[in-house]
Amino acid sequence: MIRILSVFLFSFAALLGQESTVIKIEGFLDSNALNDAKATVQELQSNDDLIVQVNSESGELDPVFDLVREIYGKKRQEQINVTVYIDQAAIGPAAIIPFLADQLYISYFVSWGDIQSGLTVASESLLLNRVLSLIEPTRANRLELETLATQMVTESLVLNQNQLQEQGLVQDVMSSEQFLEKYEREEAQEVISEVTPGKFDAHIKFSEEGPNRIGLITIDDRRTGISSATWIYIKSALEYYKENPPIFIVLRLNTPGGEVFSAQNISNALKEFDTQQEIPIVTYIDNWAISAGAMLAYSSRYITTVRDGSMGAAEPVQPGQEGRMEAASEKVNSALRADFGNRAAFFDRNPNIATAMVDKDIILVDRGGRIVKLDNEDQVRPNDTIITSKGKLLTLSANQMLEYGVADMIVQPARTELITETERKLGKWPADKNQLFHAPFFKEIPNAQFDEYQMDFRTWFFVILANPFVSSILFLGMLMGFYIEFNSPGFGIPGSLGLLCLFLMILSSFALDIANWLEVILLLVGVTFILLDLFLIPTFGLLGVSGVILFVVGLFAIMLPGIATIDFEFDTQTFNPAGEVFVKRLAWFSGTLLLGFGLIAVLASYIRPNLSGFSRFTLIGNEQLASDGYYAGAEPQSLPKPGAKGKVVSMLRPSGKVEIDGKIYDAVTYSGFIDRDEMIVVNMLDGSVIVVDADNEEKE
Repeated sequence: MIRILSVFLFSFAALLGQESTVIKIEGFLDSNALNDAKATVQELQSNDDLIVQVNSESGELDPVFDLVREIYGKKRQEQINVTVYIDQAAIGPAAIIPFLADQLYISYFVSWGDIQSGLTVASESLLLNRVLSLIEPTRANRLELETLATQMVTESLVLNQNQLQEQGLVQDVMSSEQFLEKYEREEAQEVISEVTPGKFDAHIKFSEEGPNRIGLITIDDRRTGISSATWIYIKSALEYYKENPPIFIVLRLNTPGGEVFSAQNISNALKEFDTQQEIPIVTYIDNWAISAGAMLAYSSRYITTVRDGSMGAAEPVQPGQEGRMEAASEKVNSALRADFGNRAAFFDRNPNIATAMVDKDIILVDRGGRIVKLDNEDQVRPNDTIITSKGKLLTLSANQMLEYGVADMIVQPARTELITETERKLGKWPADKNQLFHAPFFKEIPNAQFDEYQMDFRTWFFVILANPFVSSILFLGMLMGFYIEFNSPGFGIPGSLGLLCLFLMILSSFALDIANWLEVILLLVGVTFILLDLFLIPTFGLLGVSGVILFVVGLFAIMLPGIATIDFEFDTQTFNPAGEVFVKRLAWFSGTLLLGFGLIAVLASYIRPNLSGFSRFTLIGNEQLASDGYYAGAEPQSLPKPGAKGKVVSMLRPSGKVEIDGKIYDAVTYSGFIDRDEMIVVNMLDGSVIVVDADNEEKE
């Protein structure tokens, strides 16, 4: 026997423009009994909800498959959402139906399985293949469902309610009355959110005449995740909106998470912008706000979500043995748990819901509309609705976000016009091209225009510099440029490139807000001491060594910032989020340093005699001496031989110019500085470089 219940199509359907159809399947399932159910499924419209209550232990296979095919086709073509509730039993052909479920609920005493019960099946493999084809490849628990299907067909497997809960296959366990009440309450909440979203009025004010400018920031990193580049983008966007204030900002999220440290920086900036600038931020979850994405959502004043939105699963992980990702230590978990709770409470959201997204050991139940945190599962009462059980991170669907006060509105699907390429390039288009502005309150804003922040060249440049690989290349370029410059006469291209790389490294650190002026001062003082020792105040290395120490300290502080915020737990050998970023940068820095030393060793052993070729491209002053017989001396055979004598034309410190036999040459000395007009003698030729010493015999 089968009954099709309208359940006033939950009465609320007419207000929503969506239909929630309930079909209840009981007893022996045959062709005649299932025809009405099949016709009802055929009438479902796009994005409708179908709720199937099953209580059957026998039936015919082909009629059940005909119904299942109709439901599966509607899921794929019309994007309907299927919720299955097993009321006591789904045995035999009825056991196929739960494999279609997007959400699965069960009664307190339930049996599910043994698909072949009472059947004579000609081909077991054909039956199994038909059941497996119902499991969508994108399902998160696809492998578990495929294993169950195989065992239910080939081994007559039957699961009870405890086994289903242990495997995490069901959303909740409740009586049929509680199940219907739950869906009535969720539908009612959706209606309230659609009709009376009065809380938006408290902080969002708009002009009745218009135009009303709306800011738009998008984080859509389904593949790469939140990173330091995301932080630079958000920081630049908020600076833009400070100078060009909108009435509020929409933060569109579709992200699986990313770096905790970068997410914390972004979250702090969002909260500060909202409170200090008095420009509300409305998060629009366009599918995913997972892990670090949930932290960003909690840092905004309002949260809205599409119907298939998800938010949660924010347990911190870190690389473990053999490169596998493992849960972070309790110390790190505890700090992030408190952080989530504080961010949720700041905008009057339940902190227990937020902390359950981080800690899988938290047990939460809905007890008469009140969210209660339990110490153990023995404290669960019969009428409690379990929100999250021990051993499972909390991830909320759109309906759950609304029910538990995390989201302020569910945005219903709406047909919108496409954004043109011209509008996309300009970053400006009518706001009603987004589904959010077809929802109550937002659709009442007259002449609403999106002004999406477009990254300019400056921001793109900073994003590129923030990449660890680019930072390492700059560090390597600085090492090699300075080394080559110190081994070549004059100051030219290598030294200029080294200084440029150093400048870009400093610029990158300031762009990430991880450097301060103290580090720059250390660098500049260090360079000043080195130059003074080399050219003005010879101190036999005292100033030079001090300058090198200050330079290295400043350089390390810029390359490896935030050491004061690092926290290391010796018991578990783990770092806090700031420490993880520090270790990552240290690994890049160390690898680059080793590579640089290796290249320097190769240059010193095999290529150094040819480095003087760079002097052809350098300007070292006194070019006017060319009219007096200046000679570049590029060919060794044309240079003066060892023992030749002359005098200094421009001070050797250690490089400069000398005059020998009426011609002026570039020269270098390895024995200290030699003043102008002092007599010199050629000591040796190092390739095309003339090495001279003071002519002490002439002095005597």
